[in-house]
Amino acid sequence: MLSKYLYIPFVLLGIALLYLTWEVGERFAVYLIPVVLIIATIYILSPQIDWWAAKRKTPVLDEPLQKLLSRMPFFFGLSAKEKTLFAQRVVLFMMAKDWQVRGMETIPEDAKFAVAVSALQLSFRDKNYLLEPFEHVVFYPTTFPSPLYPKIWHSSEIEPEDGVLIFSLEHLMKGFFKPRQYFPSGIYESARMRMHLQGRPEVDLGDDFWERVQAVGPFYRAYIEQWVGLPESELDLQAVLLVYYFSFTDAFRQMEPDWASALEQWLRSAR
Repeated sequence: MLSKYLYIPFVLLGIALLYLTWEVGERFAVYLIPVVLIIATIYILSPQIDWWAAKRKTPVLDEPLQKLLSRMPFFFGLSAKEKTLFAQRVVLFMMAKDWQVRGMETIPEDAKFAVAVSALQLSFRDKNYLLEPFEHVVFYPTTFPSPLYPKIWHSSEIEPEDGVLIFSLEHLMKGFFKPRQYFPSGIYESARMRMHLQGRPEVDLGDDFWERVQAVGPFYRAYIEQWVGLPESELDLQAVLLVYYFSFTDAFRQMEPDWASALEQWLRSAR
């Protein structure tokens, strides 16, 4: 990070001034004041400094994460140019967010990676690919209550007013690594974020929504309610539809071409 390198000359200068103050005379102490102020300024502005540097020359994903990304079906289907852009934006997404934990001490890097990749599957072509103002991502070890649902233990939610995205780490990672077996919470909440920011796709769900989507993939209504932890009345059915689209893309396009066309038009309609 650029900010760490900026510290070096001023820290060395400060050490030299301390030595001169101690060994030669106190008149050198006055020069410590601007040095301390500069170091404090670098510390305060370090996120902005590092972000500016990263946008000018984006860091490369760590090799294990790059290998994981290269095996993902969505990434595999991109052009060479899009793969480069997507990988760069994964790094920038991971840098840009305020990552927090509850009930744990550390945040696994692959959890940050899972959120970034899930979100960017929907937004990486957008100008607002970071889905701002959603800036804060909070992880719980497993299901949790929240101010929005204080008596219900659930696995994920977004709080648009506060720009917060919350996940059960257990549910997030299962859905990320096995999205055809476990409901991918990352895609579900990312769809809800993008719909909040971009507007909703023009798609008619119809009265037979559940019968149609359950013919595409094995995420039955009762299972989704149990996995998310909320009743059907609290589920975002268009976000559920996008989960089916990303988890079972080929079958979805074949069996529901009108839905697929509407969703793909919405995904291309970046603002």
